[in-house]
Amino acid sequence: MKKLILQSSILSLAISAIAFSSVANAKDGAFASLYTGATFASKETGDNALKLKTGPLFGLAGGYNYQDFTFGLSLEMRTAKQKVDAGASSAKLKANILLANAAYNFNTANDALKPYVGIGLGVAQNKYDYMGTTYKLKTAVAYQLQGGVKYAVHENVQLFGDLRYTGVAKAAFKDASVTGKNGVNFFSVNVGASYLF
Repeated sequence: MKKLILQSSILSLAISAIAFSSVANAKDGAFASLYTGATFASKETGDNALKLKTGPLFGLAGGYNYQDFTFGLSLEMRTAKQKVDAGASSAKLKANILLANAAYNFNTANDALKPYVGIGLGVAQNKYDYMGTTYKLKTAVAYQLQGGVKYAVHENVQLFGDLRYTGVAKAAFKDASVTGKNGVNFFSVNVGASYLF
């Protein structure tokens, strides 16, 4: 009797796993995502470039999954403070980045699990808050490289985590009285969720 119960339990688990895998497999169609993360090993480029402290990142994205490819747009908002010598005042950098992205999703033995790599190209606008004054830079070209993994927990829901490298080209300040050009390079670790329509 115990043996029969054990066999039945194993069979039930196997059927459940197969059913879950079938449900969790991602489908073609539109998606919307929200994600958050942290920047690290970030550094300004250009005149008077400084390293940046770890800072928060928030983003939203939308696009379309087609077979093994994902295409979409993302808008990211990043904040980080400059690392300065003791006693010196630091400026807070805020970066808003709009990117068009493309990614390739790799197939695995588990249909719910999909590693991916991607690239992005777009524009960014950086600004500095320093001692109560905001200094905006002109719009600059931005690019991104990313690699991560998605896991489908439901037919319509995916969780994901990734590592990204984002570069923003040097740009001049909008205020002509501020000389020099500045850009920034970010590494970031992110986690988020996507809803598949």
